[in-house]
Amino acid sequence: MYLKRVAGLAHFLAEGEKPSDELAKFLVLKTFAELSPTALYVAEISDDGYLSPIAGFGFDKLTIAQWGRFPLSMHLPITECVRKDECVIVRSVDDFFTFYPITREIENINTDWEAVMAFPMLPYGVGFMILDKQPDDSEDLIYFARAVGAMIALHFLKVPVYEGSKSKKEKKGSGNQTLDLTERQKVVHQLMLKGFTNGQIATELGYSESLIRQETIQIFRILGVSGRKEILMAESKG
Repeated sequence: MYLKRVAGLAHFLAEGEKPSDELAKFLVLKTFAELSPTALYVAEISDDGYLSPIAGFGFDKLTIAQWGRFPLSMHLPITECVRKDECVIVRSVDDFFTFYPITREIENINTDWEAVMAFPMLPYGVGFMILDKQPDDSEDLIYFARAVGAMIALHFLKVPVYEGSKSKKEKKGSGNQTLDLTERQKVVHQLMLKGFTNGQIATELGYSESLIRQETIQIFRILGVSGRKEILMAESKG
C-alpha cells in the first residue's frame, strides 16, 4: 500500500514544477489518503531559525497568516519534529494541550480531530497533518512518512541540471553570466554579495523567503556555482 503511494507521489513530482498548495492538496487526497487527513500544513526552515508557512490544504489561509512564523525554540509538534528529526504523533486533544501547553495561546486552533502528525522534510522543513482517524503504530507508517518528507525536501531543494554540453568549469569561464540574470535576480545577487541571508533578502525586497530561495538556486545555476561561497570568491578575485 505505502509503496504504491510513494510511486504515485514520485510520478506527480516528475511531471514538473507544481504550486506548493497543489502539492499539499495531492498529499492529502492521494499520498496520505489511508490516514484520512483533513488538512495539511507545510513550513520551511528559514535561515533565522523559524518555521515559515509555505503551503497548506484544508486550513483557512487567513488562519495560517494569523499564526505567522514559529521559532524552533517554541515547544510544538512541528518544532519537536525538526529538532529530533522524527515523526511526532499526538493521539488526543487533551494530550496535545498537555504536552504542548503553548498551543493554548495560539488562536483558532482546530480541535475537531482524532490525531495529528508531524513528519520531517529535512533539511527543508516539516509537514503537519490533522487526521480523522487514529494512525497505526507500525514502523512501516513511520518509514513511509519519512520517505515522503525526504522526497518533498528534494523537490523543493533540487538544483536544475545544467543545459548544453559544456562542463561546469567551462561555463564559469565563459564571460559575464550576470548579464543573463533577470532584474530581480541581479538585485538578489547584489544583496548576496553583501552577505545578506535569504531571510534578510526577503525582508529587504518584500518577497517570501521561499521565492528568494528559488531565485538563489536559479542564480547558482546561471553562474555555474555551487553556492554563496563560490560567488563571494569570484567577486573577490574580480
